[in-house]
Amino acid sequence: MRADLFAENPITADMSLMSGSDEFETVSGLARSDDVSEITAFLATGPSIPVPLANNTFIVKVPRARQPFRLVAYDSEHRVI
Repeated sequence: MRADLFAENPITADMSLMSGSDEFETVSGLARSDDVSEITAFLATGPSIPVPLANNTFIVKVPRARQPFRLVAYDSEHRVI
């Protein structure tokens, strides 16, 4: 199962609603080893949110009103991977 986790993407993510509010969705996940050095969430309305990445894990709150969104992973030379 672990070998399949990153078979198609350099990151894996899961979404959940924060309790008490439906304004934001919490997106959390894992990045494939050190291949990923940066992640950005691009929102449907145009702006983007830098996603904090530490120890190959990430968590970010995404405004539900600006969905859908896309997570994009970059390598150390800022190339999309």
